[in-house]
Amino acid sequence: MKRFLSILAIVMLTFSCQETEEKNEETISPEAEAFLNEFLQLVENDFYSSFSFNYTWKKSQIDQAISELTKDARKIEDTYIALDKVFEMIGDDKSYVINSRGEIVAGDKNAFDCISVQKQTPALPNNIAYLDIPTSQLSPEDIALAIQEQIRGRELEATDAWIIDLRSLTGGNLEGMLAGLGPLLGDGVLGAFFYDDSKKEDWEYKNGGSFIGGVRKVTVPNALEVLSPLPKVAVLIDGSTCREGEQIFAAILSRPNTRTFGNATAGRAFLEDQRSLAEGHKLHFVKAMLMNRESNLTTFPNLHPDGNSSVTVNFDDVFEWLGI
Repeated sequence: MKRFLSILAIVMLTFSCQETEEKNEETISPEAEAFLNEFLQLVENDFYSSFSFNYTWKKSQIDQAISELTKDARKIEDTYIALDKVFEMIGDDKSYVINSRGEIVAGDKNAFDCISVQKQTPALPNNIAYLDIPTSQLSPEDIALAIQEQIRGRELEATDAWIIDLRSLTGGNLEGMLAGLGPLLGDGVLGAFFYDDSKKEDWEYKNGGSFIGGVRKVTVPNALEVLSPLPKVAVLIDGSTCREGEQIFAAILSRPNTRTFGNATAGRAFLEDQRSLAEGHKLHFVKAMLMNRESNLTTFPNLHPDGNSSVTVNFDDVFEWLGI
């Protein structure tokens, strides 16, 4: 009898342990839950207002959805599907999360698709100056100097008009590029970042330097002045114009005596910010929209050329507008 009771006790204990294990497997782990809560806190507080508003408005539905998706999440990796669901439910297709290896694990899987392409540029007459913006990892000051050296060299050749090529401009430093291009862009406000609390942070070129939010950023020693006041400028863009390339394009928009040609930009026409998450993860999100020099919000998230878009720049149209 004692042996039977012992066997019965062992059987009951085994079933009890199995039941406890099954119950634990259906409960999100503290590690995964802490990561998910940290992510949701950032979405609620740091995102551009429209996305944060969507989160607050749909919070109960979001909570229910992610509860189902993470009920047995044991590791942080098990929550990625829930992060994707949050982005989907708040209508945000531009934010994303990367892991410690720099891989996109949730959100916009195309965020790194800013790819330079080989540009086709025909021979130009001597009175038309071609300006290619450097994309290398130069310092802001060196970017500004490199651009102005290009301008200075062409100014000596009796230039009547300019072509500024922003194709394949996938990054760089906005402050340095503004300081370098300033002589062609003109003095004063060139654009702005527009934040979710209606704060506007102007970009300016004045006194030979760039200013962001009224703070001087990059100054070019002995900054030049173009010989022809407000020359004609044709701007070339396409799907490889990305991130800071799109910001520079926003600064050129609404410049007098200017026309743009090509195709829509890559679709990163906004200011991106990031926050750190657990285990080396980073959340990248839309922090501010772009404004042109007339304080109009640019088209989000792509910027478009004047007139009809084409897959590649139609140089016949460019030359016709320049009067060639």
